[in-house]
Amino acid sequence: MNVISKARKRHLNQSAPSAGQHGFALVISLTLMVLLTVLAIGLLTLSTISLRASSQGEAMAIARRNARLGLILAIGQLQKSAGPDQRITAPARIAEDSAPAWLGGVWSGKLATASEPSADKDADFRGYLVSGGENRPSPQPSDLPDLSSGTLLVGEGSLGEGAKPDGFVRAPKVNLSASAKGVDGRFGWGVLDEGTKAKVDLVRKPGNFGAATRQAAMGSPARFGLESIDGLAAYDWFEGSDQARLITLPTSRLMAGMPSLPPLQQDITTVHRGLITDSARGGLREDLSLLFAGTALPSAYSSKRLYDDPTVLTEASNP
Repeated sequence: MNVISKARKRHLNQSAPSAGQHGFALVISLTLMVLLTVLAIGLLTLSTISLRASSQGEAMAIARRNARLGLILAIGQLQKSAGPDQRITAPARIAEDSAPAWLGGVWSGKLATASEPSADKDADFRGYLVSGGENRPSPQPSDLPDLSSGTLLVGEGSLGEGAKPDGFVRAPKVNLSASAKGVDGRFGWGVLDEGTKAKVDLVRKPGNFGAATRQAAMGSPARFGLESIDGLAAYDWFEGSDQARLITLPTSRLMAGMPSLPPLQQDITTVHRGLITDSARGGLREDLSLLFAGTALPSAYSSKRLYDDPTVLTEASNP
């Protein structure tokens, strides 16, 4: 019995851990807990950043869709109001002085009659080319869209320093219903009429004109009087100058001696275009090039004046 008891006691003493082994296990456990805590915090932070980025990405996607919707509506309204040939676009200031310089309106064109010898700007008005102004009944001040609190479409970043606030483009906001996730949507649009602005990159040819060149010049459009615009008093640009190479107004900043043109974008343009449509009767205007190609006028035109038009009102003293 004594032998067995001693052996068992010796076995128990050998299997029991020491005090140092207990401390090492505690350090390992605490280290693992710290690492797990750091890992959990890192994963939580990463998930928060991912959710925030996903939310911002979704908001950006909604904003882009709203902007695309505004562009589609702007093109649709432009086609609806100004698409027919008997439409005239003009600055809204021709009817209302308080209208912004950039705001454009659409009017119906028609032939003058004895009962209505002149156009009625109110009756022939078709709307403004801006969001919220599509169905305005007249160009009167009371019917002008509220542009003071609208979204800024063209500001100092586009026009450059020194631009007048009158040249800023603001469009009324159009609210959209909230999506399933509660994100409100808004958009605004405006159409800038480049056809009513002076083309700034037209230049004059220097030197003496020959007979053929002078004759060709008679059929070319007249030069714009850009020197009458504030800031362009010294306008005198000839062929071969840097001004003839203007692509957009901001490129003027790259040319030495050129005045800053972006602030004048409500008055000048480099993309002036026009159509030879008849805004009174519709269709294209008559092309007389084939008529003048022969050595003599056809018999049907031998007794006619060049611009004979029985539908145009004339005065008895000055037909």
